[in-house]
Amino acid sequence: MTPVTCVDIGIQHLRCFLALAEEQHVTWAADRLGMSRPTLSRQIRRLEEALGRSLLDRSTRHHG
Repeated sequence: MTPVTCVDIGIQHLRCFLALAEEQHVTWAADRLGMSRPTLSRQIRRLEEALGRSLLDRSTRHHG
């Protein structure tokens, strides 16, 4: 496994992850950050790739 460097993870990646963790909803986090949902998702995926592991449970949940 290659070590993660500061170049791999930018402050924007961490801000995206923090907003998503606090909001617990992709749309709300994206709105809070002033970006689209796909852009937020891309930032989270890049962070996961840099770390070499998944940070989110992407299972579909049904409320009811």
